[in-house]
Amino acid sequence: MSVQSLQKVSSLTNSGSSSAVENVMVSQAAPADTLASSKATMRKMKAEQALIASLQAAIEPKKLGEVDFSESHRVDTNIKVTMGSGVKYNDHYGNSWLMHHSGSSFIQADMNIQKDSSKTYTLDLNHLSSLVGGKPLSKITIQVNGQVVTAGHNPNNGNYITEKFDVTQFVKDGNNQIMLMLDHNSYSNYWINHLAVLES
Repeated sequence: MSVQSLQKVSSLTNSGSSSAVENVMVSQAAPADTLASSKATMRKMKAEQALIASLQAAIEPKKLGEVDFSESHRVDTNIKVTMGSGVKYNDHYGNSWLMHHSGSSFIQADMNIQKDSSKTYTLDLNHLSSLVGGKPLSKITIQVNGQVVTAGHNPNNGNYITEKFDVTQFVKDGNNQIMLMLDHNSYSNYWINHLAVLES
């Protein structure tokens, strides 16, 4: 309490006004109480923010491996990529690699997965079919460990789309092989921008 406050309390005490003394002392204590309350509020907010971050981490899929095809020098994370004939960087348009030899172009991605039977595994692709006569005609077959996930699949869009394929039943514990193959009856180029395997 300040010297001025003490003098005021002393004056009020001498005058016999006890209620006034109590009011002065309460008013002097109020800032400390407010500060303590503010600190408690901040601690509560930080705890709530930490809880929200923890819940988001639990909900969002875990990225086990990915390939960024947006640059000529690919960025492969936890995945080994092998390519067949006619697979190259899209020099003309950029932002992708493409397959253009129908029946022989393929992209193979090998990765190790510690499979958890309680989890779901998803193949995430950002890709497109280029257009011929205004129509996208690049059909692909997707396999995981030699088993067909989808055949004759045409990313039916002239622009990039993101598609997710549930591959849980095909994934095994240990090394896993993902194959994207350009079908024999494809008449346009298949472009891929991004590939990822997610666990949720």
